[in-house]
Amino acid sequence: MKKPVNTTCIVCGQAEGKPCECVTVHKIVTGHKPRRKGYTQYETSYSNVERHADSVCDGCAKKQRLADLKRAGICLAVSVALMIIFILVINASNAKANLSGSNTLGLWGSLAVLALIPDSILAVVSLVHLLSCLRGDYGSRALGAYYVRKHRELYPQDSGYIYMTLKKARSEHLIN
Repeated sequence: MKKPVNTTCIVCGQAEGKPCECVTVHKIVTGHKPRRKGYTQYETSYSNVERHADSVCDGCAKKQRLADLKRAGICLAVSVALMIIFILVINASNAKANLSGSNTLGLWGSLAVLALIPDSILAVVSLVHLLSCLRGDYGSRALGAYYVRKHRELYPQDSGYIYMTLKKARSEHLIN
């Protein structure tokens, strides 16, 4: 017989929500044990997967989604602004080089070109992240964020817990 699902939102505790699941993974790695001279390093890791099925309301899921969108939007805006600044520096150094009769880029222009490459990669990555924020299971993300916050309150010294959505846990082959 199935346990009835409590539809009260676990994050805010007030609104009615839909059931979402997230996974807790606890990994413990033992230290290295020296045996003799020229010892072998022994490492043991244990994985314990614990599933949580609780309800998250649309408001809490929307807050999580908007925070994600805001982070991705700020990162994209900063990277595009940096690209514009670097392009303006390149153009200014080209104009200065043309006035002096030299065809080579100035020092600032060549440094700007070198800085432009990683910045354009950052812009593409933030654009992809911004587009991926438009879809996704933000109820599970809100639930995972709730469990992270709760765990840090109870055990501030422990960092061995990892919280993830079911999709990520399946992709890492932790659950079937």
